[in-house]
Order: sequence, then structure tokens, then C-alpha cells
Amino acid sequence: MLKIVNSKTVSIPFFRKLKVYGLEQFINIPGFEIANANLIKKASGIYIKVSVCIPKSQFNRKPTGKEVGLDFGIKDNIITSDGEKFNCSVQETDYLKFLQRKLSKKQKGSKRYYRCLNQLQKEHEHLTNKKNDDSNKLISYLLKNYDVIYFQDEQISKWRKFCPGFARNIQHSYLGRVKSKLVMLEKSGRSFKISRSLPTTKYCPQCGNLNKEITLADRIYNCSCGYSYDRDVHAAKNVKLFGSTKRAECLEQASVETLASTALNLCSMPQVKSMKRKQEADSL
Repeated sequence: MLKIVNSKTVSIPFFRKLKVYGLEQFINIPGFEIANANLIKKASGIYIKVSVCIPKSQFNRKPTGKEVGLDFGIKDNIITSDGEKFNCSVQETDYLKFLQRKLSKKQKGSKRYYRCLNQLQKEHEHLTNKKNDDSNKLISYLLKNYDVIYFQDEQISKWRKFCPGFARNIQHSYLGRVKSKLVMLEKSGRSFKISRSLPTTKYCPQCGNLNKEITLADRIYNCSCGYSYDRDVHAAKNVKLFGSTKRAECLEQASVETLASTALNLCSMPQVKSMKRKQEADSL
């Protein structure tokens, strides 16, 4: 079992004491417990990944009373129902392209080949870390400003097939990471997912009609009733509308099921059964 010796040293069975950087992230948090620890080998070195349990009292926050809908896109990757737009793209660096060209000229199996390959893996690791960091910051920003986040179940991995001209943009974005984090937040009630079959782009919230003639080239949503809005923000508002309605139905259904199960458990109690038998006998 991993044991923290001090702010820079840990102890692991069958190993000597190891020097570790970054323990100050949680060593000063009162009441934390180590849940799991794994040694991970990467191109840049060997790391210890530590999972800790922190009391809920450390995360007390005041509710904002606000909810937001998210629309996923290709040009503007994430658009909120409040009109904010986020670019979730991390482009390849010039150094990465240089290393790829350099590796192609090396003799496979040579020492210089593996040295260049290690440098290339380090650069890929750097880009991956940047995507993870940016996605964590975006999720943190949304959780700080909103109580509930509504999003649509988009199949982002299939966008390359339907939009081949934007395949490189999709490859360099971290939309998939953001969506997976939102899915994980569903258990806590901080996010809610709606079906991808719902017409969030075509639906007019003013008159309720479906504008089936709108295409990808139309960046402004126009309806015959006179309603006009930015296409992406309009879709995000509909995500919030559909999500809040569906979430209210789910909460109502869950409360009804809870009351029914509680009543069933009460009826199955021995005291209640004996009272029922007594009432039946008195009536006879």
C-alpha cells in the first residue's frame, strides 16, 4: 500500500522510498484517504497515479440557480444557450511535424531511430496532456457557473464520415473528452443527456414548427412565424428546453416510484400486516 512519507517522498512495498513531485496537491487537505495508486510508464518518465477520497464537506458550493444547454459543432466546437462559444481544438505543433519527417529518414531499428521515436512520443504526450487540461478547465468553468448542464448524445466519432472536409478539425478537438466527462456527471445530477434524434436545430420554440429546409450552410435560423436567431445558439437553447422538460418528467416519475416502493415496504412490515388482520376480524 502506498504511504506518504512527506511532501516529496512516498513509500511502496518491495520498493525503496521514491521521490515524487506534486504531492502538495492534496497533502494539506484534511480527512483525505488514499483509495488507489498505480505506477504508470510514459515516454517522459514513470509516474504514480494516486486516487484519493475527499469528504463532501470540502466541496460545499452555493447553487447558482442557472442551467445551460450545450450544442456541439465543428467550426465553433461548443456553444452555450447563453451565447458563449468555445474552441476546443489543440493543433499539432511545428516541432511534432519536424520529428515526424526526421523519423521517416532514420533507419528502422537503429539507436537514432528509437531516440527520435521517444522524442516523438513525448511530443504526443504533451499534446494529450494539453487536451486533458483544457477539457478539465472547461468542465470546471461550466460546473462553477451552472447547476445543471444539458447536452445532446452526439456521435462525434462519426462526424468524419459525414463531414470529410472537417476530419482534421475533428481529430484535433477534445470534444470527445468533454462529452465523456459530462456523461460521468450524470450520476451526480449535474448534467443531463437528451437523445440525438430530437430536432434541436429544426424546431422553432416560438411556434413549434419544424423547419426541414435548413442546411449546414445556413448560419441563421429563420422561421415563417418571424423568429430569427443564430443557428448554433438557437440549437443550444432547444437543448436546454428539451432537457429541462425531460428532466422534470424523470424527476416526477422517480418521486412517484419512490412513494410506491415506500408504501409497498410499509405494507410488508409485520406490524402493518397484523393491524390489517385485526381490522378484517373486527369487520367480520
